[in-house]
Amino acid sequence: MAGQRTLLPDFNNRHVWPYNTSHRASAATVDMDIRSGLDKLGLVLCVAAVATCLAVHVGSFLTIVSLIWIVPPFLLVAGAVLCSRVVDPRPRFSMGSDKVAIIGWILLAYAICCFVYDYKTTGGATSVAILDGQYVSKYKDQVIRVISLNEYRMFPNLWTRVMSAWVAMMAVFCARSFTLPSYLRRGF
Repeated sequence: MAGQRTLLPDFNNRHVWPYNTSHRASAATVDMDIRSGLDKLGLVLCVAAVATCLAVHVGSFLTIVSLIWIVPPFLLVAGAVLCSRVVDPRPRFSMGSDKVAIIGWILLAYAICCFVYDYKTTGGATSVAILDGQYVSKYKDQVIRVISLNEYRMFPNLWTRVMSAWVAMMAVFCARSFTLPSYLRRGF
């Protein structure tokens, strides 16, 4: 039986013919395993980003949450985008109708509504300050109006809400780049 090839088990308990006779994994098999691992890692990063955004968003209704808490989910989405580019480097511009895409579109609409609410509530203010012992909302360096202490404290929370909804929407759309479980690939 010299020279006869034998089936080798791979990581998924399937049997494959080796590409070489030294019983080492071929470069194509290793590349496929790395892509599969990055596919799973990217999906996990997207799910973690959505979960973090959800926690920050809900927390912004319960207490004052600093805008700095948007950085961790943003970094998770950035890592998922890098994984996505390795898994499939071609840009995808399809308008999906699966469950994940529909959730993404709903989150996009919600993020836009949050932004409009923030803009209407603050009157277009970009910052708040204390001038002459009064709380004021400002657009650049121009004072828009005098505000209450509660409005002054809630200003950062409004932007945290907007950004957490926006980053969650990005994470959901990014998750479509990866291999999803079958129950998420179908439409409603």
